[in-house]
Amino acid sequence: MVHKSLMVMGVLLFACLAATGAGAAQPTAKGYSLTVEVTGAKETTGVVRAALFNDPAAFPDGKFTQDVAVPLKGKTSVRLVFRNLPAGTYAISLYHDADNNDKFGKTLGLPKESYGFSVIHDEVMSKPKFDDAKFEVKKNISITIPLLGP
Repeated sequence: MVHKSLMVMGVLLFACLAATGAGAAQPTAKGYSLTVEVTGAKETTGVVRAALFNDPAAFPDGKFTQDVAVPLKGKTSVRLVFRNLPAGTYAISLYHDADNNDKFGKTLGLPKESYGFSVIHDEVMSKPKFDDAKFEVKKNISITIPLLGP
């Protein structure tokens, strides 16, 4: 009889702990979030496509760490979020894919669609270097990137 009442007490204790969350495994932090406000779209259709880099040799159009694509849906700005980032140094390249064909439009090598880079807020005449666009992630952060070009 004592054994049975101890078992019932154990079940009740477990049920109470589970109901309150005590004793339950707590989620572990997987990293930081980076929120990017992209502003200045000249058209309100299409998609803003962004790539996040942590490898200087790959920036701005090679193998990226993460990518995000968000439709403008009638707006001239959009918010992108990169999640679960380990602390480190990163750079972003992005463009407004106005015709939504998943390609950065160029004519005779010149941009046909708007583009942007982290930290760089003026038009560029050639591909920027990672060091020109880099920033640190040591906590959840937000940055703004204006669309440049046509």
